[in-house]
Amino acid sequence: MTFDSIADRVDPGLRTRLREAFDYMEALSSDYLKNTGPDADASEEIESAKDEGGFMVDPADDQPEIYELSIILGTVYQMFHEEAVSKGLDLRLVNSTAQVNVPPIVLMRIVTNLVSNAVKYTLEGSVLIGVRIAAGNAVLWVVDTGPGMDDNEIERYRSAYQKGEASSGHGLGLAVCFQLAEQHQLNLTVTSTKGMGTTFALSLPRI
Repeated sequence: MTFDSIADRVDPGLRTRLREAFDYMEALSSDYLKNTGPDADASEEIESAKDEGGFMVDPADDQPEIYELSIILGTVYQMFHEEAVSKGLDLRLVNSTAQVNVPPIVLMRIVTNLVSNAVKYTLEGSVLIGVRIAAGNAVLWVVDTGPGMDDNEIERYRSAYQKGEASSGHGLGLAVCFQLAEQHQLNLTVTSTKGMGTTFALSLPRI
C-alpha cells in the first residue's frame, strides 16, 4: 500500500528498484503469512507467538532456509542507494556468495536497520556493506564515516526507546538489532570513534 501511494511520484528507475525490494520482502514473509490467517482467536495467537522480548516468533524459524547472503545484501543496497546518492554518499557493496540459514526476515531487519542508520546519520564520505570469512563464519560488516559514538552512547542506543538528539524516530533501531541477534544466537558487535565513524560486525554461522 505504501509503495502504491508513492509510485507515481518517484523516478521510474527508483520505482523499479523499490518494487524489486518490496517483492523480495513479500516473498520472504509469504510462509509466515500463510500460517496467520484471520480468525476469532487471532489476537491470542499473535500474543502467544511473541517471545519474552515481545518480538514475533516466526513459525518457519524451525525450518531453516539456506540462501546466499548476496540476496539480502543486494536488496538492502537497492533500498538505500538512491538516498545515499542524493546525500552525496558513496554507498558501496562488497557482495558475497556465502550461504547461511539465519531466518531471512530476521537478517533483513537487522541489516536494514544498520544501513538505514548509517545512511541517515553519515553526512559525508561513505557507507560500506560487505562480508568477510573468519573462523568458519561469515562476518557481515556495515561501516560508515559518520559522527561516531562514545561508549555511553553505544550503551544508550542499545536500549529501546533511547535515541540521539537529532533523531526523529523512537530509538528502537539499534536495540532491535541487538535483541534480534541475541535471540538467534548471533554475535553483533560495534566499534566506534567520535568524529570518525562506526563499524558494526554481525557474525553468521556459514553453511
